[in-house]
Amino acid sequence: MFEGKKDISHNYTWQDGHMQFEKLLAPPFHSFYVHTALTDLQGRCTRKGKLLLPKSAPTFTQGEGRLALKHQKSQPIDDQLPNPFVQIIGLDDTEGNLIPQMRPKFRQVNQLLRILEKAIPQYEGRIVHILDCGSGSAWPTFSAYHYLHNNLQMPVQLKGIDCYEEVNEKSKRIWSSSGRI
Repeated sequence: MFEGKKDISHNYTWQDGHMQFEKLLAPPFHSFYVHTALTDLQGRCTRKGKLLLPKSAPTFTQGEGRLALKHQKSQPIDDQLPNPFVQIIGLDDTEGNLIPQMRPKFRQVNQLLRILEKAIPQYEGRIVHILDCGSGSAWPTFSAYHYLHNNLQMPVQLKGIDCYEEVNEKSKRIWSSSGRI
């Protein structure tokens, strides 16, 4: 889509794309290009109002060029892959899909892990001690332990402190049932 002097690119579903075609064919536009994974279209309206729509081979393949507009940010824990750890701490359902209302917690966990990644070089070869005061349900704490110990193979010692006994018991159950996450 073109607005003023800005060229704006979007990815649309086939249904939404149909509405965009109608906008493109309205004056003052006389021609347009559409790149899809399967074909390229070059639409042109003649003076008599006839639409010419020749097709050609796709310019871009999936994952390159303009079809790759929605960039997936690299995450320490991937939400596209089933992960037993994420299921244990209650962010995934039984089929390995991220529970929609848990997405903010999942983002919080990944943000913490990205911060930890920056500090890791100073702890290479040493035991990492994690102390979580007011640990609550301990999702971030368990995530840090899991990522450092299982993914990065670092020695980690973990302590969580909370004044609510029921929260402590829940965290202990998760810890013991998980095989140390």
